[in-house]
Formats: sequence, C-alpha cells, structure tokens
Amino acid sequence: MSSLPQMRDCKRRGGAAKLPDLMIELEVIEDKGSRGGDIHLIQTQLVFEESTEGLPSQDEKHAQYFFAPSVLAMLDDFFERAQVRRALCIGTPCVHEHIMQPFYSRLLSAKRSFQESSPSCPPSKSLASAGVLSSNPHVGDIGRLSCLWDLDQRLRYVNMPRFYAQYNMLTDTFHVEAEQKATRELATQATCILLDPPFGVPLAALRAVIRRLRHQYPLAHVLLFFPYFNKASLLLDITATVYKRLLL
Repeated sequence: MSSLPQMRDCKRRGGAAKLPDLMIELEVIEDKGSRGGDIHLIQTQLVFEESTEGLPSQDEKHAQYFFAPSVLAMLDDFFERAQVRRALCIGTPCVHEHIMQPFYSRLLSAKRSFQESSPSCPPSKSLASAGVLSSNPHVGDIGRLSCLWDLDQRLRYVNMPRFYAQYNMLTDTFHVEAEQKATRELATQATCILLDPPFGVPLAALRAVIRRLRHQYPLAHVLLFFPYFNKASLLLDITATVYKRLLL
C-alpha cells in the first residue's frame, strides 16, 4: 500500500471555497489467481470537484461530481508509470474526456491542415491522417486513447462512434449492438480499466462486475473509485480484506 501526497487544490465548482484537505490512498492488491494487472483502489470521499452549490449530506443520493484537476494529474502519472496507451472508461466520462482531449486537438488540427491544403479532399482522408481510421495504435503518433462505456446516452452525441457505447455495467448489457462492435477493437487493447460504480451499488453486484472484467481483461490494471457520499459508514467498512474477497 502506498499513499499519495495530500491534495489541496480541489476547488468547489463555481466558487472560490476549498474543500477540506484530503488524502487519497492508492491500495495495490495483488490478485494471486491471475498473471494480470493489479486491482488499484482509490478510496476517498472527496476526490471530486463539486457541481452543486453546497456539500452533499451523507444521505444525499444524487449529487453530481467531476474529477478534480489534482486527481486527473494523479491518473496521468499512473498512466505514465504503467505505460498505459489504451484505457477503457466505464462510468467515468470525465476521465475519458481528459484522456481524449489531446487526440481531439490533434485531429482538429489535422482536418484544418488538410482542408487548407486540399479543399476537395474527402473528410475520411483527413481522419486517416490522424490515425482515427487505422487499427495500428502507432499510426500518426495518436498517443493515449480511451473508450467510454456509459449508461448516459447523451454522451453518444459528443463522442465519435469508435469511442462510445451505451452500457449498463451492473447487467453487462450494451443497448446498441452496433456501438458494442464499433468499440470492441479499442476496448480489447485496453491495459487499464477505470470503473466508477453507481452510488450505493450492492457489493454482490460489484463482485460480478469485477469477475467479468478480470475474465475479459486478465492483463489489465483495474482502477476502482469509491466516493460514497451518502453512506459514510459504508466507506469505513470497505477494507482491503473486503476487496480481496471480491476477487474470489
């Protein structure tokens, strides 16, 4: 188990007030039953930037949070150390957006360059120049990529088809078969899976999710986020021993 430095820059969205200091502990649990990556647990109550006016109470169920810049920086550091070039984000659209931002910037620049130099050039050619249409992860030096599986169908309209599929993690169900097929190639290349379960998810259901992930992606690191704001007692009850039992 290793501890990360205290984070002091988690600001409340829309205001200057700072949240209390927080300590994020990254617990690495060895899965003795496989040859693959570790299970990494990011366990804290306040790793998110608040999007509501006041701090949620312990019983508030629907507060929406975004990952704070300090947490995104921590994830970037982990990606570098673990040499992650392909990630699968399940229920973490903000992390997906953060990972994909450099790629979309390069894509936009490539499209503009092609349009300026060859006005009659078809759009597909400019996409190919940026590596979007290639299965080769090194074409065009496109860098780190992420695939997002999320239940919120609105995300379909802000992501390219190759990078999004509407997905229910608890039932392991894709709502659109074409989206599942479109994201399959990138998902199978993932060496890191980031999972943010719904608030209050039953541990039995979560156990099934982890089993599926470990079976489908035996070599990938799995990062689990557990920001339980509505039941503080549950956070205190979740220990490394409990998580080890989830892997059985």
